[in-house]
Amino acid sequence: MKKVVFMLAMILPMFILSSCSKDDEPNIDGQLVGIWEEDTNSELEVFCIELKEDGTGCQWAEDYGKIDEYGKSYFAWSTSGGKITVIHENDGSMTMDYAIRNGKLYASYEDETITYVKK
Repeated sequence: MKKVVFMLAMILPMFILSSCSKDDEPNIDGQLVGIWEEDTNSELEVFCIELKEDGTGCQWAEDYGKIDEYGKSYFAWSTSGGKITVIHENDGSMTMDYAIRNGKLYASYEDETITYVKK
């Protein structure tokens, strides 16, 4: 199921078109800034995200500590009211609920939640 959510996160933005003016300043939750790794015991298909202070970031999956064949996907991001919006260049955007509790990031899309820990 995690793979389906990750693939939706990669594919869905291609169908939801949205744009943002370069003059718009992103709203950034400073707690999110950093590199996050999926909280799992698996070494196969571990999802990672990097969120930077400037409102840019990237996501990727790792297999046994190495970035998988799909590589990194780059995006812009912002937050508002417990939601994070990820805007993929030329591929549209998606909005997810998020929460940070006890040092863990919980990112939810539809009825799937992935838990991350900061690297």
